Amino acid sequence: QKICATNIYIENINTKLADPNNLHYSISFDLVIKCINLFIREIISANKKWLNYENAYSLFENELRKLNLNKTGLLEKLINEGLFTKNIIYNDDATIKQIVYITYDRLCDHLIANYIIERFLLLKSRFLQKIFNKNNKIIRIIIKLYLISCFKIINKLKKTFKNPNDAYYNKGLLEALSIQLPEKINFELFEVLLKAKKYKAVIEAFIESISWRKKETFSNKLLEYINHFVFKYHETFNLFMETLITLSGQENHYFNSDRLHFYLMKLTLADRDAQWSIFLHYRYEESNPVKRIIDWACNEDNMYYSDEAIRLTSKMITWFLTSTNRKLRDISTKALIVLLENKINILIKILEDFKHVNDPYVYERLYAVAYGCVLKTKSTDNLKELSEYIYNSIFNVELVYPHFLLRDYSRGIIEYTLYLGIDLQVDINKIKPPYKSIFPDIPSDDEINKYEYDYKAKDFKDFYWSQNAILSSMEVEYSRDGKCAGYGDFGRYIFQSNFRDWEELNPVDLKNITIKRIFELGYDVNKHGEFDRRMGHGRGRETPVAYERIGKKYQWIAMCELLAQVSDKYKMKAPWSWGKDKEYIQCLGPWEPYVRNIDPSLLLKKKCNVEESLNSLIWSNRETYKNWKPSHEKWIKIKTDIINPSNFMLFKDNQNQDWLALSRHIEFSEPEKIGLDQWSYPHKKIWYLINSYICNQTEYNVFFNWAVKQNFMGKWMPEAPDRYEIFYREYYWSPAYDFFQNKSYFNGNDWHDIYDNKTKNFIAKTHIPITNYLWESEYDCSKEEGIRIVKPSKYIFELMNLHHGKNDGEFINKNNEIICFDSYIYNKTQYGFFIHKKYFFDFLKKNKLNIIWTVIGEKQIVGGEASYNRQQFKWLEFSGAYKYLKNKIDGNLNFRYK
Repeated sequence: QKICATNIYIENINTKLADPNNLHYSISFDLVIKCINLFIREIISANKKWLNYENAYSLFENELRKLNLNKTGLLEKLINEGLFTKNIIYNDDATIKQIVYITYDRLCDHLIANYIIERFLLLKSRFLQKIFNKNNKIIRIIIKLYLISCFKIINKLKKTFKNPNDAYYNKGLLEALSIQLPEKINFELFEVLLKAKKYKAVIEAFIESISWRKKETFSNKLLEYINHFVFKYHETFNLFMETLITLSGQENHYFNSDRLHFYLMKLTLADRDAQWSIFLHYRYEESNPVKRIIDWACNEDNMYYSDEAIRLTSKMITWFLTSTNRKLRDISTKALIVLLENKINILIKILEDFKHVNDPYVYERLYAVAYGCVLKTKSTDNLKELSEYIYNSIFNVELVYPHFLLRDYSRGIIEYTLYLGIDLQVDINKIKPPYKSIFPDIPSDDEINKYEYDYKAKDFKDFYWSQNAILSSMEVEYSRDGKCAGYGDFGRYIFQSNFRDWEELNPVDLKNITIKRIFELGYDVNKHGEFDRRMGHGRGRETPVAYERIGKKYQWIAMCELLAQVSDKYKMKAPWSWGKDKEYIQCLGPWEPYVRNIDPSLLLKKKCNVEESLNSLIWSNRETYKNWKPSHEKWIKIKTDIINPSNFMLFKDNQNQDWLALSRHIEFSEPEKIGLDQWSYPHKKIWYLINSYICNQTEYNVFFNWAVKQNFMGKWMPEAPDRYEIFYREYYWSPAYDFFQNKSYFNGNDWHDIYDNKTKNFIAKTHIPITNYLWESEYDCSKEEGIRIVKPSKYIFELMNLHHGKNDGEFINKNNEIICFDSYIYNKTQYGFFIHKKYFFDFLKKNKLNIIWTVIGEKQIVGGEASYNRQQFKWLEFSGAYKYLKNKIDGNLNFRYK
C-alpha cells in the first residue's frame, strides 16, 4: 500500500516535469526515479540521509544533460514539487553548509529499501527462481543464503543494524524492508538477519509493517518468530496486540480477530488475565486502537458494512469483556449491542464461537449483549433460532451454567421471544428457577487461613499483599464466635448483603466457599499480584472506581456462581414478610436480591443538561418568567405574576400537533450575577410540580371539586413508583416487572384509592398514568450519571397499544407515530412527560375516563443567608387542581405564606 502510494506520487511528479511547458522530455524516460536512485546511491555510500547542495545539483544536472534538452535547474524543480527539501547545517568550524534531503522520512526509507532490493537482491533471486521451481526447498535455502550474504554487505556499507543502537536509528528503513521484502522476494527480513532479528527495533519494525503489507504476504512461518521474539518483551507484545486490534475487522486478513481468538481461547483464565486483561486495562483512552474500534462500533453507520466485517469486529470487542476496567467492559457491552441488535444471525455465531470460553466474565456479559439485542432489535426473523440455541445450550442440559446473571439474561431472551408470539420448541418449565446445580463443599476456616501470607516472613514479597487483600476484602460482618470481623469492603457490604435473605446459611461458610473458588478459578499472586498491587486494596463502598483488581474480578465471578447454587438449593425470605409471619419464596432472579450491574436495554449515557439545551425546544409557546426586579420582600408577596399552570399542561409543537403534559417539573431562577456563584447570595426562584390522575367519568366531578380545595403540599397523594431493579425495556412484560407490579408492598398497583387527608373519607379511585424508570447502579460505568426516564403506566401502554420507540424515552403506536415521550430525554427541555392529545383523548373517551391535574409550587428566596434564615426570607406556597373543559385547561390555585 505504501509502495503503491509512493509510485503514484513519483509518477505524478515525473508527468508534471515531462510536460511540454516544463522540461519537455519523454515520460517513459523516468527522469525522476533515476534521480532518486542516484541520490539514494550517494547517501548510502556516505552513510547519511542528505547530500551537499552542490553535489546533488551536479548529480541531477548531469542526468538532465543526457537528454540534450539545454535546460537546467532540475534540483530546484524537484524541491518545488516537495520531493526534496533544501536546508542548512553548521560545520564544525561554525560555517554554514546547504544540504538537500528527501522531504519525508518514511518516503526516504521506502525509497532506500526499494533501491537496496532492486540493486542488491532482486535480480539474482529472480534469476535463481527462474532456473528452479520457486517452491523448491533447496532453491529457497540457496536464495536465503544469498540474501544473508547481501545483507552482510549492506550492513558493512550502511551500518543499518550492526548493533541495537544502529537498528533503532534506522528503524524506519527496517520497517520499509519488512514491508517490501515479503512482497517482492517472498522473504521476511528476520529470515535473512542472523543476529539482528532479536533486536527490539527489528521486532518492532516487523510488527509495524503488518498493517501496511499486502494480505497475501502472510503465512504460518511468521508464528515462530512471533512466539519466540515478539512475545519475549512486554513492549513488543503490547505493540503487536494493538496491531491485531487495528486489523481485527479486516476480511480475509491473516491477522484479523479470528487469529487472536484462536490464541486467546487456548489460554487458561489466569494466563489470559495476566497477559491480555492487564494489556487492556489502560487502553481505553484517546488515540488508541481499543477506543477507536469501540467508537466505530457505536456509530450507527456501521449498518452499511458487510456482515463479515461486523462479525470480526464483534469478535474482537467481545474479548474486551475480560477486562477489570469496568468502564471499558461496560462500554464494550453497549458497543456490541449497537453492532448486533439488528444482526441476530451474527450474534448467534459469536455465541457459538465463545461457547467454551473459560472466562465467566466474558460468557455472562455476552449473554447480556444478547439480551440487549433481543429487546432492541427491529428484526425478529432470527429470534426463534437464537432462543432455541440458548435453550439447548443453557437450560436443556443436566446442570445449568451456575451464574446468577447469565441465567437471568438467558431466560429473559426466551421469555421475550415467547411474549412476541413466536413459537418455540422449548419446555417453559426448564427456563424457570430453581435450576439444577451442584452445591459446593464448605471449606474449614483452617483451609482458608492457609491462603494468607505472613507479612513478617523473610521471603514475603510486596505483591503478596494482593492475595491478602482478597481475604480481607471478603470479610463478613461477624466471625463464627459472633465477634465483629475486620472491614471487608466487598464481603460485608456487597457479598453478605446479597445473601442476607437466605437466613439459614452462615455468612462465614459462604465466604469460605467463595474464597476457595477464587483460587480454583486460577488466581495466582505471582501472575496477578503486581498488577493488583497497583490497583489498590479495593474500591470502598461509597466511592466506586472503574479500575478493579484481577482478584476482585474473581470475587465477582465466584459470588455470582454461589448465588446461583444457593438459589437452586434454598428458599429465601420474602422481602414483604418479617417476624412470626415470615414467608419463604423461591428466588426468581437478580432483581431480588438486587445484583444487576448494567442495563443492556438502555444505551443512553446521561440525561441532557437543561440549561445547555433550552434553546433546542420544539415548542412554539414556551413560557418565560421575567418579573425579577422587585425587592425580595415585595416579590415574595406578589401572586399575580405566577404563570398560570395550565400554560405548562397543553402545548403545540412546530408541526401544529397538540400535546398534553402528564407530569412536569418547571423551575425559573433569577439571572445570575456576573462573577458570583448563584448559591452564594439570596436570589429568587419559582418552581412548579404537576402530576396527573385518571379517574372514571362517574367520579370525575366529585374528585375535581374536592381537589380544587386541597393543599397537596407534603406529597400525601399517591405518586408514580420509582423502580431501579427493572431494565428499561423489561417494563410491562417481564418476570422482573411482574414481581414488583403484582405486589402492593412495592406500590405496583395500577389503581389507587384517594382519601381526604384530614377526614380520611374515600373520594375516588384513580390511576397514575406514568411510572419512573431509574438506573443509578454504581457498577454500570457505561453511563456518566444516574438516569431517570418517565414511562407510561402499564394500563396506558397496553390499552393504547404502545411500543418502545427506537430512541430511549419515546413510545410509538403500530404506525410508528410517537405517542408519548419523556421530554427531558427526547426533546432536551425541562422535566416533562407528554402524550399526543388526540390519541390520548380518544383513549379516555373509549374507556369512559377523564383526567385531572394537581399542582404544587413555591416562590422562594434561596441561596446565601436565605438558605438558613427562614424568618427573614418567607416563601409563597401554592397548590391547586385543573381539568380539561371546552378545549382548554381550567382550574385555580390556593396560596399560603410560610
